[in-house]
Amino acid sequence: MENASFLANDQRGGCCVPAGEGTMRNLVFANVTSAARVIALAAALVVTAMLVDRASAAPLPPQEAAIASAPRPYTDQEVTFRNDRGPVNLAGTLSLPNGKGPFPAVLLIAASGPEGRDEEAAGHRVFVVLADHLLHEGIAVLRYDKRGVGSSSGTFATASFEDLVSDAAVAFRYLKGRPEVDRHRVGIIGHSEGGSIAPAVAAGDQEVAFVVAMAGSGLRGEFRITEMQAYMAKESGASSGQQAMIRALCQKIFRTVKATPDDAVANERISALIDEANAAKVLTEEQAKGTRQLMTVKFVRQELNDDPIKYLKSVHVPVLALVGSLDRIVPPEPYVAAMRPVLNTIPGSKVQILPGLNHLMQTARTGSPREFSVIKESISPLALQVIGDWVGAQVKPAPH
Repeated sequence: MENASFLANDQRGGCCVPAGEGTMRNLVFANVTSAARVIALAAALVVTAMLVDRASAAPLPPQEAAIASAPRPYTDQEVTFRNDRGPVNLAGTLSLPNGKGPFPAVLLIAASGPEGRDEEAAGHRVFVVLADHLLHEGIAVLRYDKRGVGSSSGTFATASFEDLVSDAAVAFRYLKGRPEVDRHRVGIIGHSEGGSIAPAVAAGDQEVAFVVAMAGSGLRGEFRITEMQAYMAKESGASSGQQAMIRALCQKIFRTVKATPDDAVANERISALIDEANAAKVLTEEQAKGTRQLMTVKFVRQELNDDPIKYLKSVHVPVLALVGSLDRIVPPEPYVAAMRPVLNTIPGSKVQILPGLNHLMQTARTGSPREFSVIKESISPLALQVIGDWVGAQVKPAPH
């Protein structure tokens, strides 16, 4: 592992790009959320280093260019709404189809990291393309800047997962209260971390009509962290034996903390395990430093308690759970195994693997996060069709 260069990441979480290519750098092994964001990792496991600053002269990706050049059958409004938890003022874009309402509507919730309303990821504005598709189907869309991001007030770095759920809940209440919107036909679409926030909002608001989780996570925090570290090692050229050692180290840290109720003692034992791994050349000095930054006692305890399925079990409206067959951040097979038994108990719900798609729902070759920025499409036409058709069926007016 001497020459392995892991994917860089913001500790607040985000979809990864290779180290040095994102806006957040220098945190080896720091591939997920901070200790304050427990279940947030449920949907993402990795995101902010995915963010790529778009150069002003850079051409738009093809789908965005087509949207920019074509007539729009909808109008955009800049809106703000307040969450007293903070308090914060959240800013967003409300897009309404042309014509006479009230319209069915969806709230879009972005992936983890300091995401704005467009969900800028690896040079793509995913939510611009998704919103445009839904609006062409006659569905109003609200998307917003997270607290502390863009035009929203507050501080993102200190926001807990509960803060983000509260912000999304306020956004949903604002959307369903708009006179142009049919409050009985309003749902939520969340991507990655947003796919964990969406069920949490629906569990607390009985007026949510449906939920779409795009590459959300039904996997426990301990499993996600361990598997992501092993995958990141593989991405950096580690052998299968080295990957196994990384996996074993993570598992040992989780077991140790679980068996050690005293935080100070647990912290000493984590440090000792990392020192041993460093001495055995499982980790380099830099990797050992990054692991210490990530695997704090607080973070490990939170991940041990992180079970996103618990929110889903409290949802009683149709849920569409989507994952790409090439998703390397939310592994599709264990995801389906975790989600299907719960969704089978919720009428009108299903989990679906979309062939050939990665974590961003792009058509991919390998699914590696390294491909995110070089793929031309912002979101696969297949994903757009599946989401649009399913949402359209949910908001179709009941026959009189």
